[in-house]
Amino acid sequence: MIPVGEFRNLGSEQNQKFRVLKPWWDVFSEYLCIAMLMIGVFGCTLQLTQDKITCLPSHFTSPTPEAIDCGYIRNYRENETLLVKPPENPIIREVVGRKNNLDIHQYVFVNYYCYERFVHWYAKYFPYLVVIHTMIFMVASSFWFKFPGTSSKIDLFVTILGKCFDSPWTTRALSEVSEERGEEKLVSWRRNTMTRDRIDEEETTGLLLRSSSVKSNPEKKSPEPQPSLSALDKKEGEQAKALFEKVKKFRTHVEEADLLYVMYVLQTSLKVFKFLLIIIYTAVLVPNIELAYCYICFVGVMDFCASTPLLAVHRPLKEYSFEQVRLETGINDIPDVKNDFAFLLHLVDQYDALYSKRFAVFLSEVSESRLHQLNLNHEWTAKKLRARLAKNASNRLELHLSMLPGLPDTVFEIPEVESLKLEQVKNVTIPASVAKLDSLLELSLVYCPTKLSCLL
Repeated sequence: MIPVGEFRNLGSEQNQKFRVLKPWWDVFSEYLCIAMLMIGVFGCTLQLTQDKITCLPSHFTSPTPEAIDCGYIRNYRENETLLVKPPENPIIREVVGRKNNLDIHQYVFVNYYCYERFVHWYAKYFPYLVVIHTMIFMVASSFWFKFPGTSSKIDLFVTILGKCFDSPWTTRALSEVSEERGEEKLVSWRRNTMTRDRIDEEETTGLLLRSSSVKSNPEKKSPEPQPSLSALDKKEGEQAKALFEKVKKFRTHVEEADLLYVMYVLQTSLKVFKFLLIIIYTAVLVPNIELAYCYICFVGVMDFCASTPLLAVHRPLKEYSFEQVRLETGINDIPDVKNDFAFLLHLVDQYDALYSKRFAVFLSEVSESRLHQLNLNHEWTAKKLRARLAKNASNRLELHLSMLPGLPDTVFEIPEVESLKLEQVKNVTIPASVAKLDSLLELSLVYCPTKLSCLL
């Protein structure tokens, strides 16, 4: 016999890995399948280990078996005071004395003969049918996790999703955006306050002083954001960069087709059809075994759970909008996705919407550019840049940077620079922090696409 523990552990590792892609209806159906499987295994065990039926010889005999009326004899014995007279020439007589002299093997033969002759086939094979149907349900529920055309995509998506959720860059990006939104609200509040005509001059001056103190006094600033700037080390930055590349490739690959969506709908339709078939034939044969009523209730609940995703098909499951995520996080450049990518994210939302929110960080180009800048700063530290300082032809202390993927922010931490020469540097942005270079007299740009940020 197969131990029950083997059935309990069936697919446990797979369930833990793909739990993020199992909505509540799939999880509930899975628990019902486990309960039905245990009932079926228990029934099969009893069917194999216990005697199937015990046949006893009748106390009454007659040349014509259809003439035997056991009810008449029972009534005659139970109530002898009643004036019920038996027929003068009864054709039914009670057998007395030694009823039989059979061997034990003959008794076994009679039992099996009665079992095969008089017990309905549905009662015989009911436990086996329960086990077989339950195994089919479990296979159908997880078929798309094993099918070659879908298993690789699902496995890759779950792996990337988990890494994005646990990545330190996700926490950092969301916290930075939250801080920026707080500063924007402060600036907006200050501007609205300044434009109110009903506020007198003293109150306006006080608000401006308080606002400027928040901006200029470092002692009143919250010390938490500053440590977070160095919380992401070089290794974590490289891992986050690799995640951005994986997400891009996965999105390009998955958005091309809707195989996952079609496979999920097909396997769900198969389960619903099988549930309906079981309910129909069980309802017809239920008089042969009363336990089938309980089985119908189980199957009916599972049929409802399996029908739930089909009822939701009318929703645009092949389109996913990050509008709510954009509003909550403030990352406005998160693109909407479609096809299988959108369908996977819909399933993830049924498990926990936080996964989609943190995953969306790696779909943002702004977030990627910030990570790119951070990695660039880790690579080009202020100490490394100072080592490249040299006197130019004009006898000025020059910092010459060539063919870099961007302009490191650490450049503006070297106030002694008098000449800054950038040659073939990509995506150069001159920030407001350029004002820190008090000694800067010369700025040279050679084949560098450049833009200026707001210096106010």
